[in-house]
Amino acid sequence: MQWVMGRVSRVCGHYAVMAHRNCYTEDLAMAMVEFESGARGSIVTTTTWTGPSQITRVGFHGTTGAALVESEELAMWEFAEDFEEEPLPPWPANIVEDMVGCIRGEREPACPAAEGRRSVAILRAAYVSAEDESWVEMPLEGP
Repeated sequence: MQWVMGRVSRVCGHYAVMAHRNCYTEDLAMAMVEFESGARGSIVTTTTWTGPSQITRVGFHGTTGAALVESEELAMWEFAEDFEEEPLPPWPANIVEDMVGCIRGEREPACPAAEGRRSVAILRAAYVSAEDESWVEMPLEGP
């Protein structure tokens, strides 16, 4: 989300063991993130679903429209009539194409290491927040 929405200013997290009583780690994790712009987002992940297919859903909702991707398919793209769409940059079709292009020297990675570190910092802040039961300001200090 932070790659699309910008830097995260603070995080509030929670996790629990809900269905897998025989494991030593959470099977449900949630985080509310607040961006520097004031926008908010939520992250929910779970391993409690035991059905035949994985459900993945990413959505963006705002004052001028919404977009939703479900299981890697565009499920909704609705915007106000006066919305001016910005063109998307030319990204690789998948991570394998991206990796091969990088190895061949044809491109820089679509998601550079610095972006990955920022994502890990958000997840770390969510765990710290869950332990402290309070919002955590970003960037998170410490190791």
